[in-house]
Amino acid sequence: MTGPGGTFDRFVALVNKLELTADQKTQVRRDSQGGQHRRGGKGDDAAKIYPDASAKITALLTDAQKTKLTQPSRPSNYSSTLTGR
Repeated sequence: MTGPGGTFDRFVALVNKLELTADQKTQVRRDSQGGQHRRGGKGDDAAKIYPDASAKITALLTDAQKTKLTQPSRPSNYSSTLTGR
């Protein structure tokens, strides 16, 4: 669930798609890598590490970035797919 390719990795990937400042990028990288050093640990360790790292990363974001993060993503041709145009 939270291992490589899991929930936390998807969260970090979505955050990295936002228009982050250089400082935000540095802090996201640092906070997301903090848990990676312990990935070899037990599931209980990950259950404690990833929520804390997610909270730290979320706290770095502006309100606009948080809004973009919570909006469902749609392909660029989404409306044309619906209308057939």
